[in-house]
Order: sequence, then C-alpha cells, then structure tokens
Amino acid sequence: MPPNLPEGGTEPEQQESAANMFRITSRHAFALALLAIFAACAPVARPSRLGHAPRIVSLLPVFTEDLFAVGAGSQVVAVSRFSDFPPAARALPRVADVSSIDVERIVALHPDAIVGIPSQQRLLEPLVRAGFTVRIVPDDSYADIFSGLRILGRLSGHTAQA
Repeated sequence: MPPNLPEGGTEPEQQESAANMFRITSRHAFALALLAIFAACAPVARPSRLGHAPRIVSLLPVFTEDLFAVGAGSQVVAVSRFSDFPPAARALPRVADVSSIDVERIVALHPDAIVGIPSQQRLLEPLVRAGFTVRIVPDDSYADIFSGLRILGRLSGHTAQA
C-alpha cells in the first residue's frame, strides 16, 4: 500500500470518502452563507414611518427590562421610579411611580410611544388626549408575559428579538 494512504482502505474507497467529506463541508458552507444572509436581513430598531427608532417611555420596571433585553435599550427615554435593571436604566429620567405619572415631564421628552398597564389607564388619559401613542399592555396572566414581550418587540422595531 502506498505510504500516503491511511490504513484500512483502498484508494477508490478513500477517494469516495474524501468526496463525501467535501459534500458535507460544502453543505455546511451553504448553511453558513444562508445564516449570514438571514442575519443581515434581521430587523434592527427600524425607523418605520417615523424616520428614526421610536423613543419609548416605560412605566413599569418589567417593560424596561424587556425593552433592554430585546435590544431596544437605547430607545427607552424614561422609566418608572423603580426601574433599576439593567444598570443603564438607573441613568434615565424617572417619570412615574405606582400611583402617579409626571405628564409634563413625559411631554417634554417627546416620546413616540408610552407603555403602561391597565391600572395606569386613568393616569394616561391626558397623554392620550394630547395625541401621544399610549400602549396599554395587559399584565393579568402568565400568557400576558409573552404577549407583552411581543407587543414591546413590535413597538420598538425588534420583532425578531422578542
């Protein structure tokens, strides 16, 4: 047997094995190329009809955390008093707590959307009347956690990440 052939096979068998290995490698390369294309097409904070990524006020700590988790942290312009995670949220203006909302401060921030829960609906009425986009996200059930995440993804332009 020639010295350049590994033991256990004839030359035609080894040529066939090398051809199979090439087929697997080319399949992997094709799959990687497809992944790269899909990754390049993935939505990033889409400017949509606004011309920029939407500026969002989050009135609940969990919404703040979710927005940061889907990659929309840079779009959050204000948070509730108890939003302290991730650490970047601590540096944002505080515009609400459990029983009040600072409407004037929110208006001054020029948000594109304000996200709250049903129990805050009465407090958000002045912002609705002023023409702001206010999204009330249900928070009554376990399923609402996941639907809320999808809503925040659509609102922020990070649908795929949500």
